[in-house]
Amino acid sequence: MVGDPRIRFYAGQVLHDQQGKALVLTGTDGEFLEWNNAAERLLGLTGEELARRSTNDPDWKAVRLDGSEWPAESLPAVVCLRT
Repeated sequence: MVGDPRIRFYAGQVLHDQQGKALVLTGTDGEFLEWNNAAERLLGLTGEELARRSTNDPDWKAVRLDGSEWPAESLPAVVCLRT
C-alpha cells in the first residue's frame, strides 16, 4: 500500500472525484492499491476481488488495438513506475 497517508488521501480524492471514469491506482509490482466504484463496475468485480488481483493476474490478458497480447511488464503504467 502507499506508505504516506497524505499521498493515499490525495490519491483517494482524485480517484473518487472522476465522475464515472474507472480509475485504478497500482503499485510498482502491479498490485491494486486504490480504485473507484466505476472501476468495480467496469471490471465486474467487487472491492474484495480487486484487492486480491493485480495487473499480473494470469486470468487477465491485455491486448493491443491489433488484437496481439500486451505483456503486463510492458504496460504503460508498469513501464512508467519502473522509470
